[in-house]
Amino acid sequence: MIINFGIWGSEMEYCNNHHGSMKSFRPYAFVLIVFFGIAGVGEAIAKEYFVAASNGNDKNYGTIEAPFFTLEKGVSLLLPGDTLYIRGGTYTRNHKLWEPPNGISWENATTIKAYQNEKVIIKSLPGTSVFRFKDDSQYIIMDGLTVDGGGPGHGLTGYTMGTGSHHLRIINGEVKNTNDSALLGSEADYIEIINMKLHDSWQGTAGYGGGEKSYGFYLNGDYNLVQDCEIYNSHGYGIHMYSTNNQPSHNRIINNRIHDNDLAGIIVTKGINNQVINNVFWNNARGIEVLYDATNTIVYHNTSYSNSKGEILLGDRSSQSIVKNNLLVGTNTQPVLLVVDGTGASKIENNLILGVSKNPSELMKIYESSAIAGGNLIGDSYRHGLKKIDTFDFHITETSSAIGAGLVLADVKVDMDGVSRNSTAGYDIGAYQFGGGISQEPPTSLRIVNK
Repeated sequence: MIINFGIWGSEMEYCNNHHGSMKSFRPYAFVLIVFFGIAGVGEAIAKEYFVAASNGNDKNYGTIEAPFFTLEKGVSLLLPGDTLYIRGGTYTRNHKLWEPPNGISWENATTIKAYQNEKVIIKSLPGTSVFRFKDDSQYIIMDGLTVDGGGPGHGLTGYTMGTGSHHLRIINGEVKNTNDSALLGSEADYIEIINMKLHDSWQGTAGYGGGEKSYGFYLNGDYNLVQDCEIYNSHGYGIHMYSTNNQPSHNRIINNRIHDNDLAGIIVTKGINNQVINNVFWNNARGIEVLYDATNTIVYHNTSYSNSKGEILLGDRSSQSIVKNNLLVGTNTQPVLLVVDGTGASKIENNLILGVSKNPSELMKIYESSAIAGGNLIGDSYRHGLKKIDTFDFHITETSSAIGAGLVLADVKVDMDGVSRNSTAGYDIGAYQFGGGISQEPPTSLRIVNK
């Protein structure tokens, strides 16, 4: 039951200030409490509505037997806790016409969801984003939707978070073919992007992930989570953690496959305590970049392979980065791990670093005197033991020097597959623990709470 005590605040204040009327008020208060209590039971029952492109009509009742036709009609009736199910089909809409109302908690969120995994494709009209959360949106879930931006020169973003928004969850879907960034953060906080494919973001429009570049996720708020996603074919960074007005902090990038982006797989800037853990990067300009006043960035247990400018860069005013247990394999003459002068007191420990050069000093270059490096396995006397590079299977085999060579890190108890890391025998370096390499299709329904 949803119980709202706000209505009684003014009544109690009134009674406290009017002692003579208390006795006459009590019977009415009892009746009101009983009445609204009973009414509250009915209001607490979440409702379900249905939209269908094939046989819907906005004059219907919105049931599964008699669905609405337009998304606008379905969204207009939603209250906190309600769900709008979208039947399979293609929908083309102006994002301003179907902004959902707020939920009040994850237990009473507003949900828009593809019905039973039916293929729901939502396209934008020219010059618009496919979906924009209104300003100050909260507790809204978008589940199982394929968002199609229509390709270069057509629309704007896939999803744009409204200014001041928080606690939004986009899961189990896809964003593709956007002229600008697939997701634009708008400095929103506590956003959860889980089990999504974000791909083919094109040239970009100023103000929407901007200029001549676009990104899988332009992330510029705090306490956001990106987990179990695949991000590729962006004409900029896979994840661009940057803001001109804010210092994006406490964000978690976990268990993602990020590849074939024009710039780095991820760039982390400005903020504090951002985490990049258990990810796989390949065929980007660089795997991971930490730059521009980013402080105390955690880079643990990533596997980064064959990125054209190198695998990890700690550069340009970043400080106190902690880089541990990463498996880094370069396939060109660029430094595999590069720490520039002026980065400040970083720790680089127990990484497996391999590349073309036989000289370890060419594979890991550290120009900052305050950096601490130790326990790293560098050079051709070690083996990456990656399972099947040609199909991008980066599990490790029994030949890998990564096995048991990592530090035991309390923050990383499982690998990218969810396999427990062995603290007794030592953690394996990289995104995967040896012995847990049975590749599986990702789950189609996830609910992970970002605390």
